Amino acid sequence: MASASGPARDTGGFRQTWNSLSDNMRVFVILGVVAVVVVIGLLLAATEPWKSEREKQCERMAHSNMLTGEEFDEFVDICKGL
Repeated sequence: MASASGPARDTGGFRQTWNSLSDNMRVFVILGVVAVVVVIGLLLAATEPWKSEREKQCERMAHSNMLTGEEFDEFVDICKGL
């Protein structure tokens, strides 16, 4: 629908913008996106937001007691239940 200032203008969209970029600029855009995804992945791996603070505390205690494997998992499960 046309507005009072004239007909609607086509802004080009993603495809036209992408096609107008030089090959070098496309590489930088792709590398930038990959870098952002890697940073987000590292932040998620480091903070483990899906785990409760209690579970993280139990895992730290299990690590300090040098537990591994099934002992580690059992300790964390019991600790979380307390």
